Amino acid sequence: MPEFAHLADVPSALSGAAAVLVRAPGLHGRREGLCPTLSLAGTPTSTVAVTYCGTAEEWLTRMAGHRATLDAIRVVTVGAAVEGDDVSGPTVLRVETPDDLTGVEIAVGEGLSALPDGHATLCLDSLTALLQYADVEEAYRLLHPLVERLHADRVVGHFHVDPAAHEPETLATLAGVFDAEVTLTGDTVRSGPRAASVRTTARAEKSGFVKR
Repeated sequence: MPEFAHLADVPSALSGAAAVLVRAPGLHGRREGLCPTLSLAGTPTSTVAVTYCGTAEEWLTRMAGHRATLDAIRVVTVGAAVEGDDVSGPTVLRVETPDDLTGVEIAVGEGLSALPDGHATLCLDSLTALLQYADVEEAYRLLHPLVERLHADRVVGHFHVDPAAHEPETLATLAGVFDAEVTLTGDTVRSGPRAASVRTTARAEKSGFVKR
């Protein structure tokens, strides 16, 4: 994963966090490679990917190129992502209507239940897309029980958001659900506080998560 070689310290910094909010500009040149880096650093993993934009084929190719096998990947395509999707079979779960948050919750649950035992991750790309079809309260009602399940099942979730697309109040409300945050800035990923930073949240402090 050379694109994110300088972020090698991020996964260890997130050790113990079950739910991570990933703040990355929508056009960030390295954005698409971040989730495999966070998910797969040091350990092959099972993955459920939820996408509102990319196709299942794109996700399967991306994750298979980072040591995950196809039987350990489930892709949930939502809304417009369904229309451009030619992949079929048990690997792909579809939610036809993007505002069907119950459908998204059910599909994610089915995907997680179908994964082999072992280290698993969830990637939701993205909260910015989800919030085009739901208000922040509805999104919170989806995220809260989902994050609780991640904790119970010892699954690590990465939830992407474009911070420039939302009001600070919206981001603050969403951040309360998560254990930690990763922030990317600039046109490239490099080491240093202006490129990528990790911080814990109030929820993490209550649950005993400590950033390393």
